[in-house]
Amino acid sequence: MRRPRTFLVMFAAALFPPGCGGSPTGPSRDCRTYATGLVSNGAAGTCRFDGRTYSCRFGLDERTWEYAGVSDFVEEARTPNRILAHSRRSSGGGPMLISSGGHETSYVHDTARRLVKRVRRGWNSFGTWDIDTATYDGWDGLGRPITGEITTARGSEPLFVEYDDTSLAAVVSNGELTVRDDHRNIIREVEFGRGPAREYVVTDTAEICE
Repeated sequence: MRRPRTFLVMFAAALFPPGCGGSPTGPSRDCRTYATGLVSNGAAGTCRFDGRTYSCRFGLDERTWEYAGVSDFVEEARTPNRILAHSRRSSGGGPMLISSGGHETSYVHDTARRLVKRVRRGWNSFGTWDIDTATYDGWDGLGRPITGEITTARGSEPLFVEYDDTSLAAVVSNGELTVRDDHRNIIREVEFGRGPAREYVVTDTAEICE
C-alpha cells in the first residue's frame, strides 16, 4: 500500500528544516539565516557577520554581538531566544567624541551553556557606570533562563521570563521584551524594562553554515 503523500512531505520537512542545507544523498549542514539589511524606526541599516562578530550599523549608531565562533552563532538560532553570545554592545551619538555613548552587556554561561548572569554597563566620554546585573537560578528544558533576580541602583527584584515559541517572544517580568522572526532575527525589542520598543524590518539576509 502506498504511503500517503502528506506523510512523505512531513518526513522530509523534519529531516531538512528551513535554513539548513542537506540532501538525501549527503549529510545535512547546520545553517543560520541572518539579517544583512534592516530598517529600524525608519532608519536603514546594514549588518555583517565576520565569523565572531555580528554587527549592524544605522548611520552613527552601531550594535554588535560577540560570539566564540561560527558554531555558537549557528547553534543559537536552533532555540528561540536562547543567548549564546558572549557580549553585546550598543554605541552612537553625534559626530563629536563628547556626544558619543552607549552600553555594553556581558553574558556568563555555565558548563551546560545556560545563561547564569548578565551584566550591563553604560559609558560615555566622561566614564562608565553600572546599569544592572541579572542572575539566573532556573531554566526551562531548552536551557533558557526562566527565574532569577535583577539588581539596579534602586535595589533588587525577582525576574520571571516567559517564552512563547509560537510568536517567538520572550517576555520578562521587568518589562523587557524580545520578538524574533522565523530565522531568529530580532524584529521587536524592549531592551530596558518599561522603555520604548525598537522595531526592525528585515530587508535582506545571508546564510552561514558550520
